[in-house]
Amino acid sequence: MKKVNVSIVVIVLVCLCCASCSPKVMTTVLKTYPALPDTAYVAVYEDSNNVPASAEPLGKVSVVDNMFSTRGSYQQVVNMATAKTRAVGGNGFLITQHISPSAFGSSIHQISGTMLRIDTLDIAVVSDGDTARRAQYAADIDRMADTPRKPNYVTYSDTSSYNRPALGNTVAVNIGYGTIIGSTAGLQGAEREVARKLFNGTNWDVRFILQSKRRMGGVGFIYSQYCSGLPGDKVINRNTYNSVIIRSFMVDWVFRGHFAPKWIFASYLGAGYMGFRQNLESIYDTNSRGSVWGATVGFHFGVGVDYRFSKHFGIGADLSVLNGKIMKLNYDNAVPNNPEMLKNNGNLNINISRINIVTGVRYYF
Repeated sequence: MKKVNVSIVVIVLVCLCCASCSPKVMTTVLKTYPALPDTAYVAVYEDSNNVPASAEPLGKVSVVDNMFSTRGSYQQVVNMATAKTRAVGGNGFLITQHISPSAFGSSIHQISGTMLRIDTLDIAVVSDGDTARRAQYAADIDRMADTPRKPNYVTYSDTSSYNRPALGNTVAVNIGYGTIIGSTAGLQGAEREVARKLFNGTNWDVRFILQSKRRMGGVGFIYSQYCSGLPGDKVINRNTYNSVIIRSFMVDWVFRGHFAPKWIFASYLGAGYMGFRQNLESIYDTNSRGSVWGATVGFHFGVGVDYRFSKHFGIGADLSVLNGKIMKLNYDNAVPNNPEMLKNNGNLNINISRINIVTGVRYYF
């Protein structure tokens, strides 16, 4: 019994492995005829101008990467598409899109096209014994795999719509996690411990990127705000509620470009204003409030990846670092907890290195 169970498990795993290696085939069927035999010839067209006038569309078929595909030469994916064409009674297939393998995209060829039913008088039907025509057909498939094709109709999913050097302007809104890594020179005891608790929280930002459609580079204006914990969270220290807010406005040099049909890589480098504020509030008297604050010039570096799912909209994720040193902390209605620090009040400073991991939406125009 155990041997039987083991055999079943092995068979299932082998089947799953084989399925995961094969590309995904998706069809949209409009009309069907009796299925053709597996040996029936299907004419493959790369230019809609060569399709006979008698062609009747039966539906669409796409052969795409299932994220785990390892088998997907051009001839293999064409064979998968023509097999689906035979299944609905078609004898012609018009390729409308071809995405070649790339280092940053899929490792297989991906195609989309229209399944056709063509009058047999308009095409040369290849018999099983016509080896010469079959050899020519195989040679044509190899040639098509190496020849870039202009899509027969323009849709946003066609790779040609991405063959441009730049993206134009973009507005982005992000939210995510922020953490502050840095020394707290001059801070001691409870103040230092509270600072550690407050230096993990929520970050959000709004970005406006100006970029010429003829250039890869542009200028970005980024406003971001960090709040300790979740918005509204407060840390109690010595009968006082504490919260930290860090605001920044950066002007960046932005480099962006497509590295795959729908994928965009971006990098940012710039500088601007960085402000720090720690708010204090008595737990006994909410009207008793104070703050510790300071401002400086900060520096910003970041990288990000966008997925553009339509002409104007996309989603993205970014990793960025902001760094700045506030040379003097100012106390409003508040004093350091340690009396010894009062003597050096004018020398208190804080070095802030803020790391943000955010995700959000994009609008391209």
